[in-house]
Amino acid sequence: MDFFITVMYFLIMVAIIFAAYVAAKWISLRYEKISSGRYIEQLDRVLVGRDRSIIIIRVGQKVLLLSCSAQGTTLISELDEGDLIPIKTQQTPDSFNSIFEGLIGKLPQLNRAEDKKQTLTLGDVKAKMESSLERIMKKRKGNEKSE
Repeated sequence: MDFFITVMYFLIMVAIIFAAYVAAKWISLRYEKISSGRYIEQLDRVLVGRDRSIIIIRVGQKVLLLSCSAQGTTLISELDEGDLIPIKTQQTPDSFNSIFEGLIGKLPQLNRAEDKKQTLTLGDVKAKMESSLERIMKKRKGNEKSE
């Protein structure tokens, strides 16, 4: 019975994490639609102080360098496309699945027959959970028949 409760808590925790992931994706897509315009695209933004930033935007064929502060927004200059040279390459963030599998892989495998630490994949965890659940259900059915 304790194992079943533990499994249920684990499944609830996974469901909450999954719901948070889906909500974050939905909010980011919603925000992207709201923040992007049909004619203006923000190419880059760098904070240079408290409430001060420098922004590069594209309006049609023009690329503009703007200064933005609490007092207002000021045009610094108009840039050519050739002036835009990336200083550093941006790394794409890892997907939730790859992060989760990496964390699962660091856990030792729950097998008493072997003392070796082995890495688990998400599929291994799912298979172990399903087999444990099947054993619990068979055990429960056996107890119900004997009563």
